[in-house]
Amino acid sequence: MKQLCLIRNKESPVNSGHNKMLTLDWNDHQLLMKFYELKPDEELIQLAQHIWQVTADEFKTKEQQEILRQRIYLKRLPTKTDQMVNQLLDDTQKTLSNPFLDQDQRSSFASRCSKTIIQCKFNLMIVELDELSIVMHRYDLTLANLNEKLSKLNEENSHIYTTALVNIIEERQQAMIQRFIRMRQHKLKTFFDQAPTIDNN
Repeated sequence: MKQLCLIRNKESPVNSGHNKMLTLDWNDHQLLMKFYELKPDEELIQLAQHIWQVTADEFKTKEQQEILRQRIYLKRLPTKTDQMVNQLLDDTQKTLSNPFLDQDQRSSFASRCSKTIIQCKFNLMIVELDELSIVMHRYDLTLANLNEKLSKLNEENSHIYTTALVNIIEERQQAMIQRFIRMRQHKLKTFFDQAPTIDNN
């Protein structure tokens, strides 16, 4: 029975995902070792690091985009944002307590305030999504320029900037992308556990 439990545990989705990440991490480490074993000069090391860093930043930003889209679609907000915007309701309490407002006026005012604040929350996320799109475009331009520079170095000084080095840089970049995609898939499945649902009533 104990042996059967161990077999099931190994085959569980949690362990499968964990093992996949370990494999991706190990592969990344191996590619880095291969890169430095080929004795790149300082210029190529800096260029490779720049390409890898921009790639990492781009996919972190893409993750933010995807999570924001999910939040908007599922009507769920980050807890801090939700609490911050909800503080705006405190100011309306003074108006609601005005003795010259009758019950119908109070209900109407409270409803309008609630709808306005809900719309404000979504507007904040939509504005952020627009800004992230601009950032993503700049990442794409930067990577295109860096890859063009790498290709040019290879063409002009192929005995120093060898095809093998260029291939390792690109291979590690693709491995990083696969790793970030895996991480993003996991976060998209679990992020809403920490995000409150908006009450539209």
